Amino acid sequence: MQKHLFLVVAILVLLPLGVVITQEVLSTHDQDLWDATVPTLSKESRSGKRREFTKFKDYASIPLKFSIKIPEDWTVEEEGNGVYFLSVPEGEDDKLRENINVIREELSTDKSLDDYTEDAINQIKDLENYTLVGSQDITIDGLPGKTVVYTALVQNTPLEFQQAWTVKDGTAYLLTLATVHETFPEHAVLFVRMVNSMDLK
Repeated sequence: MQKHLFLVVAILVLLPLGVVITQEVLSTHDQDLWDATVPTLSKESRSGKRREFTKFKDYASIPLKFSIKIPEDWTVEEEGNGVYFLSVPEGEDDKLRENINVIREELSTDKSLDDYTEDAINQIKDLENYTLVGSQDITIDGLPGKTVVYTALVQNTPLEFQQAWTVKDGTAYLLTLATVHETFPEHAVLFVRMVNSMDLK
């Protein structure tokens, strides 16, 4: 339990993918989920502090075949086909360490991005109180990709998620942000910046 909720989130969300969406939503939703100019949200409601991300460091994984820029004070936990980037705890009452996870999954060589997205539709629809906020086409390292934002209840804690994914040469890369609602806007900005820094090998 002291590993906080991120391990539970990883188990529930980082199944090959985790998005309950439809092609209609993907094609018609007009909300911009990929705006890196969104202002940082004050965290006064939780800690009286404002968190901004201005200093980054490079992280590279040879086994997972990617590199990315992460906040310089975040910690890294590697496990199997994934890696977890964890924020600094703000104190004993900080029950959820905001985290961004990257999962690499080998697919059949003929599986496309659309196939992967379609397969993902039913992966997390059983999450308690699941609600889709929006979805959008994006690019990751120059490749076509998708992003979704949704909310769900995990261990009686309301969480907000953003995921982004792409497929390259029969391999899927899935990134997931998990945070409480109050800190989602500032971390969504960080998520976009990190995804935009991805270099797939």
